[in-house]
Amino acid sequence: MRRLALLASGVGSALVSLALLTASVAVVGVDGAAWVAMLGALAAYAGQILTSLYVEIPLAGSPERQLRIPPIVAWIALAGSMLTVVGALVGSLEVSILASLVFLSIAEPSRSVALSRFAVRSEFIGGLAVGAAAIWGYIAPSRPVLHVWIPLALAIAIGCRLVGVGVARGRPLRVSRGGWWVLGETLLTGATQPFITSLALSAIGPSGAVTYRAVVSVGNAFSPLLNMTRIRLLVRHSRADIWFAIIAGLLTAGAVVLLHWSGVFGEILGEVWGGVDWVLIALLILWRIATFWSTLPFAALRRRGRTRRVFVARMISTAGYWITTLIAIVVSPTVTSLLVAVVISEALAVAIYLIAQRRMQ
Repeated sequence: MRRLALLASGVGSALVSLALLTASVAVVGVDGAAWVAMLGALAAYAGQILTSLYVEIPLAGSPERQLRIPPIVAWIALAGSMLTVVGALVGSLEVSILASLVFLSIAEPSRSVALSRFAVRSEFIGGLAVGAAAIWGYIAPSRPVLHVWIPLALAIAIGCRLVGVGVARGRPLRVSRGGWWVLGETLLTGATQPFITSLALSAIGPSGAVTYRAVVSVGNAFSPLLNMTRIRLLVRHSRADIWFAIIAGLLTAGAVVLLHWSGVFGEILGEVWGGVDWVLIALLILWRIATFWSTLPFAALRRRGRTRRVFVARMISTAGYWITTLIAIVVSPTVTSLLVAVVISEALAVAIYLIAQRRMQ
C-alpha cells in the first residue's frame, strides 16, 4: 500500500507540467507556449542536477545513508513563493509562470529524498494538491490557473516534503571523488531533453516543440514509477519493487492507450494534442519501456559505487542520443522521427548498461 500511495502522489506531480503547457497554449498561444516548453525542459534539467548533487551522489556506494532535503531547496522554494505572490499581485503572467518553473526545478530533488525515506504521508498530501491543480488546469485552462493554482499547489507539495522529511543542516556541499563522475554524467545526460526540445523548436517550429513536449509530458505519467524504482534500487535491490514497477508500468501504458483511443486527451488538451497520432503513442510507450530496463543495470552499478563505469556508459549513450536525433532532424524534421531516434537511443543505452553490468560481475 505504501508503494501505491507514493506512486499515486507522483502522478499529479508528473502531469502538472502538462497542465502548465496546456494552460499556456490557451492563454498565450502556441508561440508563447513553445518557450514555456523550452524553459520547462531547462527547469527539469536543473532538477536533475540538484538530484544528482544531493541524492544520487550521497547514495552512490552508501545506500544505507539517511537523506534530508538540502537547504538550497528550501531557499529556492522561498524564492518561488515570493515570485508567486508578486505575480498574483501585479498580474504579471511571466512572473507567475517563472514561479511555477522555479518550483518544478526543485520538485524532483525533494521528491527523491522523500522516496528514499518512504515518506508516504507528506508525499500523498502534496500529490493531492498538485494533482488537483493539474486536473483544474486541464478542465479550465485560464490566467488564474497560471497565476495562482499551479504555483500554489507546487508550493504546498514542496512544503509538505520540507515538513515531512526535514531540512539538512546547512553544511557546505562536499563532493567525493566518485561523486564528480556522478555529477558529470548528469550534466551530460540531463542536457538531452533541452537539446531535443530546442531542435524541435528550431527545425519543426513552435507547434512541433509543443507537440513534442506534450508527448513527453504524457510520458511523465511513467516518471513517478521510474523515479521511485530508481531511488529505491539505489538504496537496496528489491524484487518486490521491480515487479511492482512492471505491473504498474503495464497498467500505466494501458491507461495512456485508453485515454488516447477514447479521445480524452484530445478533449482535455485540445490544440496541444492535435498533432499526436497512434505512431507517437506507440513510440512513447516503447521509449518508457526501454527506460525502465536501462534503470535496472544502472541502479545496480551505481549502488555498488561503480561511478566511473556508469559515467562512461552514460557518456556513450548520451552521444548516441545526440547523434541519432541530429540525423533524424536532418533526414526528416518531424516529431515522429525525433521519437524514433529517442527509442533507438534508449535501446542502445540498455545494451550499454547490460554490458557494463556483466563486466562488473
